[in-house]
Amino acid sequence: MSLVTGADVLALAGAPRPDQDQTTWADACAGALTAAIAQYLGLPELDPPDVPADTSGFAEIQPAATLAAVELYKRREAPFGLTSYADAYGQAVRLSRDYLAPILPTLRRWHPTAGVGIA
Repeated sequence: MSLVTGADVLALAGAPRPDQDQTTWADACAGALTAAIAQYLGLPELDPPDVPADTSGFAEIQPAATLAAVELYKRREAPFGLTSYADAYGQAVRLSRDYLAPILPTLRRWHPTAGVGIA
């Protein structure tokens, strides 16, 4: 099961007629994001039979993963980590160091140790 595809990334990134370089980069970003999420969740791969029996969480994770993959795709366009837009105060928006950082709150809910307390 692939959480994100290169086609998903290109569609959300606004590339209706991508060239070969854009397609290759989008596929690489989608694969990297899917692998990073699988590693974070402790799954060897996000393919059967490694997907947990209860896959209801993937309905929540998939949109977040797509957005993170688009951010990863757009990093090539951000010189020195600065995006081409500003926040409400006029400050340039910086990319996070880790492309999983924006979706970690979502992923934490599905981490194998979520809800485990230490006494």
